[in-house]
Amino acid sequence: METKSHTTLGELLQLFRDGHALTKNEAAQKLNLGSERHVLRLINELRDGGIEVKERWRDGRKEFHLPASELGVEGTTVSLTERQALALVVAAEAGRAALKPTPLAGPLEESFDQLLGRLDRASGTYDLARLRRQWHFGTEPTASAFDPGVFETLVEALNRGRPVQIEYDSAHSSDAPRERTVSPLVMAAPGGSWRCVAFCHYREAPRDFTLSRIEDIVLDTSRVAADPPEGFDPDVYFRERFGDLSGDPEIVRLRVEPEATRYFQEKSYHPTQVIEEPQEDRRDSRIIVSFEVAGLEDIASWVRSWGTSVTVIDPPELADKIREDIRALAERYGVSKTGEAT
Repeated sequence: METKSHTTLGELLQLFRDGHALTKNEAAQKLNLGSERHVLRLINELRDGGIEVKERWRDGRKEFHLPASELGVEGTTVSLTERQALALVVAAEAGRAALKPTPLAGPLEESFDQLLGRLDRASGTYDLARLRRQWHFGTEPTASAFDPGVFETLVEALNRGRPVQIEYDSAHSSDAPRERTVSPLVMAAPGGSWRCVAFCHYREAPRDFTLSRIEDIVLDTSRVAADPPEGFDPDVYFRERFGDLSGDPEIVRLRVEPEATRYFQEKSYHPTQVIEEPQEDRRDSRIIVSFEVAGLEDIASWVRSWGTSVTVIDPPELADKIREDIRALAERYGVSKTGEAT
């Protein structure tokens, strides 16, 4: 049988999880306790048990509360079919792999352990605890670690509809300043590389921001975030890029001949596209275009599609790959090194 002390401790925790911020006096009244000292003892017990009870001042009085991330969620009772329960188990395993490098990994594991216990006892067809161990979605660490605080601030910005001010270490030698304001649109981890797609107020367009390159971030509570551009579709946005984004990104620089420059000036072929300064010789109307990519396979195919209108400057391995592909293609069609059919 529960003791009165243990019951009162649980009641105080429930008040906090329901979103209450209480002074010692207010807590004593709600719990029918005889002294504020008793309340303080309960708060210390919660802290000793790993509950993060925070303090803040209101009208000259100290009040206690839980951080937003620890508040309870009401109305979570749901009725599931066994098929739906199995789907939830598989989804949780996929999510566990994706969220491993983020601050959400621990809460997912804890909440799913609680849910799985209930689902497994109710299931008559599936051994959900065993099936959970028989799905694998990859748990390789991301190539570049990032500050969990960056992740948390971006999630808060998305939740509250606010922009953020960041200091960003861009891989491009572009004119964009290190410090700029962006409005987060989508969090994503294509290929395991976490990034935020945000409306860049400097570029006035959506851009990718790799979390490991964000060196400082501050939530801007003074204004609302910019609306997504008309027609912005995350599925289309990520489909129109060169390959996956796993691994460390590298810069691809291309020289574009005059007959093709207007296409690059009129259209962005990739979210990271940057048109660099024109050639030093002003009579030369070619331009240099750069992209930040991880996989070279897709961009190699894309470069080949431009024929002689686009030439790879960097990296050398991309130029070598295209050269070898063209040589193999020529041999396949029986063309000699001199260009004559054999």
